[in-house]
Amino acid sequence: MRRLLSLSFLFLCCLNLLLPSQPSGGELPIEIYFFFEKGCPYSRKINNFLTERIENHYPVKIKKLEIHEDDHLQIMFKMAQERGAEEIINQGVPAVFIGPHAFQGASRRTERLIEKTLREIILNKKASAPPAPSPPEKVVPPLRLSYPLIFSAGLLSAFNPCSLGVFILFLGSLITLTQFQRMRVLVSGLLFSLTYFCGSLLVGLGLRYSLRETNLRAPFSLGVALLAIGGGIYYLWSGLRHSRKETYSPPPGWKNLFQRFFTIPGSMAVGALAVFFLFPCSSGPYLAVLALLARPEAKSQAITGLILYNAAFILPFVLLTLALGGGLFSWDRISTWQKNHQNKLKLVLGLLLILLGAWLLLTLV
Repeated sequence: MRRLLSLSFLFLCCLNLLLPSQPSGGELPIEIYFFFEKGCPYSRKINNFLTERIENHYPVKIKKLEIHEDDHLQIMFKMAQERGAEEIINQGVPAVFIGPHAFQGASRRTERLIEKTLREIILNKKASAPPAPSPPEKVVPPLRLSYPLIFSAGLLSAFNPCSLGVFILFLGSLITLTQFQRMRVLVSGLLFSLTYFCGSLLVGLGLRYSLRETNLRAPFSLGVALLAIGGGIYYLWSGLRHSRKETYSPPPGWKNLFQRFFTIPGSMAVGALAVFFLFPCSSGPYLAVLALLARPEAKSQAITGLILYNAAFILPFVLLTLALGGGLFSWDRISTWQKNHQNKLKLVLGLLLILLGAWLLLTLV
């Protein structure tokens, strides 16, 4: 009996040596580093994907790092440089790191690549992601902003039907009510341009601060989208309703009021109001430039970029004012063209506003 017990004990010891040992804590999870920005709809989309799809179906441990907190932005750039991920350095968040792999963006293709990489790591029993490297000594790679691109965006935005219509309407009203007094046209037009430039620059600076420091990007985009769609519907309705080239003339009693209003202070007041009137229908390129300049690494170039964009936007109106005030060409031709194409401008503007609003809504999905 004693001999049988000894043989049994020896058999169990041998069996224990042959069987693979199990780690006490189970299989180590795969570490995922997710860099995001609060208020960014693309970051929110990837966060939902990682939380609902990846975390519930794969053995992972997700570390979420907001780029405005601590040294997370420097850590993200350091990890991107180590992996040669130029798209993360150039485009920023959302960024996902899994071991030696790096992913940028929120497209469906990016989600498929993340999931495919996780499956390959699990099948090949690769090591989990290395710990996050220590942040560099406050060295952030410069953002590759193209000033010619910003200038071109502002210049093209000035020629959209909305902006062009407002500028022509202002000059046309000024010329009609002042009997084409060139000096008055020149002074009032330049003051209007200067006031609009300063007002639009201040709005851009305020929005840049809001988009960077607060969580207002999504609500702001939603409000602008709804306003743009509503304005587009109105302009379409107005253009179709007056398709017979009807012209609008203000009541006779308004003429004296407008004549008093188109003074030096009045031109400045109109320029300030035009900033808020034009912003919903001409804000597409401006919002894109602001989103680029709101990135932390673009801090040193933000002021220059905003000045350049707004200078390009107001440049055509300044040139038009100088040409009219200097008597280089007649206003009759411009006025006739504007009257003949007024309804077409409304229809085009309406379509552009609706497309802009739809595009902004899609960025929130």
